[in-house]
Amino acid sequence: GDAWGAVVRYEDIGHVADDRVAAADYDALLEKMRTMEDKLNRSRAGQGYPTITVSGWAERPHYEPANHSLVWARDLAFSDSVKHTLNYEVRLLGRDGVLSLNFLAAIDRLPQIREAAATIAARTRFDPGASYADFDPDRDRRAAYGLAGLVAQGSGLDPASAPDTGRSLAMIAALAIALVALTLLTTFYRRRMGASSAP
Repeated sequence: GDAWGAVVRYEDIGHVADDRVAAADYDALLEKMRTMEDKLNRSRAGQGYPTITVSGWAERPHYEPANHSLVWARDLAFSDSVKHTLNYEVRLLGRDGVLSLNFLAAIDRLPQIREAAATIAARTRFDPGASYADFDPDRDRRAAYGLAGLVAQGSGLDPASAPDTGRSLAMIAALAIALVALTLLTTFYRRRMGASSAP
């Protein structure tokens, strides 16, 4: 049970404004995830994957303005396992997009994953001219959603459904990619877990 997996990628979505932190209603977002579960799970089951239930926040979303990082974690229950899974997410905001860190592990690994994620985030630097502070409001592209939209997208929802955003366009492809990525990463992680526990 010590195995865990992570995916790191850059998302060129534009500059994400962090001026609406107080407007983000993460309780409402959690309820939105739960109302979407039936629809998403029918799709997963139809593709032969186990269904996923969001048990709650393993770590409530919070934003650190000092290093422009957004962190949250979900407690996930899979239909084919009695053990819950931790989905730990970090977003590091830059000038033109965000660096995404997505961790999967057993739920009891939360302290270790939190520490590993914080270490990676602390050691990560954007190239000169690409940091959050380098944003030029007169020239640079802005993201279609804010912090709550990032949490929504990372949780498999349309970012436009988040409480701090307006309606965005053409997010269906991004939503589908997020769902497939989570499912494939989870399958890979759980296979590794099985291999590491084998005699």
